[in-house]
Amino acid sequence: MRANSKLKRCLAALLLAVVFAAALAPAAFADTIIDGNADFLTRHQADCAYLNRNFYVDSASGSVSFTSAPDSSELVAAIPNGEIVNIEFTYVYNGVLWGYKPLICQNIRTPLDEWPAGWAPMSELLVTYDYIYFAETHQNDFYAYTGSFDRLQDGRGVVTWTWPGSGIVYGYTDISPDDFHVAYAYKDALGREWGFLGNGNINSDAWLCISDPFDTNIAAFNPPPPKPQLFEPASAGNPQGNDYTPLIVTILVLVVVVGTAVLIRVFWKPKEENES
Repeated sequence: MRANSKLKRCLAALLLAVVFAAALAPAAFADTIIDGNADFLTRHQADCAYLNRNFYVDSASGSVSFTSAPDSSELVAAIPNGEIVNIEFTYVYNGVLWGYKPLICQNIRTPLDEWPAGWAPMSELLVTYDYIYFAETHQNDFYAYTGSFDRLQDGRGVVTWTWPGSGIVYGYTDISPDDFHVAYAYKDALGREWGFLGNGNINSDAWLCISDPFDTNIAAFNPPPPKPQLFEPASAGNPQGNDYTPLIVTILVLVVVVGTAVLIRVFWKPKEENES
């Protein structure tokens, strides 16, 4: 009877462990929003690379066909050249790099329209010049910022930019010097110091002119190149680091398995040990 009781306790512990493991996996993927036509993405999540960059649609046919999956011919949207779409993930299928566009993306001509989520070859998309592009071409000029943030303490909202010299305002925000973080700094030809606001700031992935944080009229001196370029995955990557979600899930499941083995050892010892 004691053995049956311990067996029941062991099975109950095992059931709790399985439920716990099942609950962990969805939580680990909670930050990824998956919408319509995302069955392929769901099934191949571990092999997809997170990107989240904007691209110009550019095809010899005049539009790019987005399909429900790289291995499908089901057309979900034909987006004309010149539009901008956000590519959230990439995936290599049969040697071809494909990009996944989520449901919500920018539409220049009709901003209220929404194209369905879908996949398209990255060879028909041109990456827009952005802060990642700027970092790739100027990273040798970056350095650690060691100065103060005294100029931010007069209570006015600071101006952030898409990159130094873009002439494009990213936004306006109040930044507390106590919580301010500069991932790295850059100095332009006029000696103005700029700081890249990494994660943890309100305007993350934006640049602040530390030397003149309130000037909204800094003239463009580093405009985007006149011709967008094809995406080069080896050079772009993810500036915030790789997506370790699949690894985290694997580790958590291993922890559950080991924990279950310990529970079995504790609650169900071999009969000869119990009788000794």
